[in-house]
Amino acid sequence: MAALNPFNPDDIDDDFAICPDGEGVAQAISSSIKEIDGVGQILNVEYQFLDGPLEGKHAFEGLFLSHTNPQVVEIAQRSLKRLCGAVGFAGVLTDSEALHFKPFRLKVGHRKDKKDVDRNTFAYTAVGAAGPATAATAGAPASTPWGKKAA
Repeated sequence: MAALNPFNPDDIDDDFAICPDGEGVAQAISSSIKEIDGVGQILNVEYQFLDGPLEGKHAFEGLFLSHTNPQVVEIAQRSLKRLCGAVGFAGVLTDSEALHFKPFRLKVGHRKDKKDVDRNTFAYTAVGAAGPATAATAGAPASTPWGKKAA
């Protein structure tokens, strides 16, 4: 038997748990690429909410850059394109750090996967935009991170 100092699991904030549903201004604060043997390569992105009911919360998204199933890569590429548009990135993305610390609106939901496990879903919108991020909203006039027009 191993004696532990008093440990209360309720005192521990599990940042890797599923993020509750909600929406607010967020930013990518870290990203890394991981090889998954026999499957492919995944880009893991960590988001942090800057305002709203989820302020301070973190959400984690995995986007497959390569996968044995091409449809999985297509889905990830569409998500990455929308994220680039929401943060105002244009051009060829060669380093995921180019997406870090650029505020955008993040909407988090959830769904059950094929194994009946809860997974987060993500939708990105440029700050101050009314609808989903598109090429038109990515080039919107300069604004502050909270959507007010810059003077």
